[in-house]
Amino acid sequence: IRYYYASRGLGDVYKRQVLPFIPVTRPLVEEFTGLGCAFCPRGYVAMEEMNEALGDMFVGMAYHAEAYESGGMVTLPNSEFPVEVSGYPNGCINRDQMLDPSYFQEKWPVYQAEFSPASVDVSLEWAGSEGTDFDARVKVRFARPFTDGDYRISVALVADGLSNPKWRQTNAYSGESSEIYTGKWWDLFTQAGHTVTGLTFNDVVAYYRDVRGVEGSVPASMEAGDEAVYECRISKADILNIDGEEFINEKATIHAVGILLDATTGKVVNCNKSASLDYTYTGIDEVTTAGVVSTTYYDLQGLRVADPRQGIFIKVDTLSDGTTARSKVRL
Repeated sequence: IRYYYASRGLGDVYKRQVLPFIPVTRPLVEEFTGLGCAFCPRGYVAMEEMNEALGDMFVGMAYHAEAYESGGMVTLPNSEFPVEVSGYPNGCINRDQMLDPSYFQEKWPVYQAEFSPASVDVSLEWAGSEGTDFDARVKVRFARPFTDGDYRISVALVADGLSNPKWRQTNAYSGESSEIYTGKWWDLFTQAGHTVTGLTFNDVVAYYRDVRGVEGSVPASMEAGDEAVYECRISKADILNIDGEEFINEKATIHAVGILLDATTGKVVNCNKSASLDYTYTGIDEVTTAGVVSTTYYDLQGLRVADPRQGIFIKVDTLSDGTTARSKVRL
């Protein structure tokens, strides 16, 4: 595919570039929350609604704050968060301006429409046959050349399906009847008491060390079509909360999030996530049969299509084991 991309330059002169491919832009949504934060259900609902609506296009990371949670799902001190957080709930998209999670869905399409200069592909696999380590791999491919840049790759492990009967979410929305707080995710809070137990937490940051990217992971200059690959091994023994405790339950899954950062601005350029792995190791030779539980379609620019008709689309099947299968189809 060759795509002509116009960009505005000095004096409102347009420069036209020939790109070897069109990167799919996936904005990174980061939420800052805590079990003891009574208004943080806003973030919980926003993240679940976006995950449900956007499928594979949604990349989210929820950071639990030590100010509102003792141990639990807290894996980073507030001082090591990727952005400065002054209140909760809070969040950002692509590490740009801070915003209330209630605005995530409104602002996400604006960021998704921006051109990203590089694609991001991510994989996560068990290392060896012992089930003690993970191998994460992030590949970025640039659609246009650059010189003297400071791009960096960052890798996090993110967990889904976390639950613990001891975790109690403080809830300021008990009995709330406003139309704003309606839907199945809001029902978990409006129809509950002032503390809620039995919740399942997704997109939780389980392990993250290079929050601002790995220096030297991307060359300073690259040509259009060039790739940079960053690989790392993460020990399962290091996936602990801030109190040094294991907190991921047996039925949870884990995936890697790969992020391309512009170190000059600190903002996210693009990102992606890997397929999920069962956190409980079952052996690399085990074969499971998973059925399709839902199907979504995207156009070739990566935008979700609610009612695909005639044309070529990317079909994404979500399987019963939590993984996804992608294929190009003509309808």
